[in-house]
Amino acid sequence: MFQPALKRHAEYQQWQQVGLVRNGRFDLTYTTSPLANEGGLDAGSDETCFIPLELAQLADKQRLFVRAVAPDQIEICTAESIDAAEAGQGDNQRLLHLT
Repeated sequence: MFQPALKRHAEYQQWQQVGLVRNGRFDLTYTTSPLANEGGLDAGSDETCFIPLELAQLADKQRLFVRAVAPDQIEICTAESIDAAEAGQGDNQRLLHLT
């Protein structure tokens, strides 16, 4: 089942850990379906969208972090910890428009 890391109505500018970056790749899956918050959405559902991310993996154990910046935009970065992301010490920082 699809488990959202960044939930609907999450506060803007608050980093959330999504998962480990492996071999410079992370497959980001997202949805606007309210079923995701209830745990009733299958990960392969037609209501999910998929963005393959190619990332420079500068260190082992880097994780992907996301934060909402607008209703249809997230910012991503990679870092070894949430503290590093919050301190602006992340890599691969970019803005993604979700449609």
